[in-house]
Amino acid sequence: MVLLVGGCSFHSNQWNALTSLWHQQEQGPQKNWQVEWSTRVIDVFAINAGKEIIFADGDGLLVRFDGQQVRQVKGLLPNDDTLYIEPESATDEELLTFSYSSTGSRFGKISCTVWKLVKESSAANQRLSSVYEQKCAATEAAIIHSLTLNKDKQLMALSFTLHPAYPPASIRYLGN
Repeated sequence: MVLLVGGCSFHSNQWNALTSLWHQQEQGPQKNWQVEWSTRVIDVFAINAGKEIIFADGDGLLVRFDGQQVRQVKGLLPNDDTLYIEPESATDEELLTFSYSSTGSRFGKISCTVWKLVKESSAANQRLSSVYEQKCAATEAAIIHSLTLNKDKQLMALSFTLHPAYPPASIRYLGN
């Protein structure tokens, strides 16, 4: 009798583990990143595409990050315009200029310093994260862009100017 009851309990635990896996697979990918810009907060997927990361919500929002800069934004601007952020030829090794435009419109430029490591956190001789900053100047005010990487150099958060007339947006990893 003890063997029979013990066998049922073990079988039940296996069944619970298997059904849990099936339910996780049915859910599919999770929106485990979040974009905050102006008054909007949008949960998004992070899609690795070669050296780029594309943040998308599945409903039209798309932010294309090339590993150094946000290069394209779709679904945030009025009239659903696609915004392009293009680097201009650098005249100075320490200063980069980016132009902002959409089809038929130019929104302005910002000039930024090259990326610099500003903070490393560690515990027990192990690096936990690194924060890089880029200081930028738009027409109105100084802006700081930032990238936070974990110990494996994986992106955890970023803050960027998506339009020179607005404050920077932030994109952050929410976890599993």
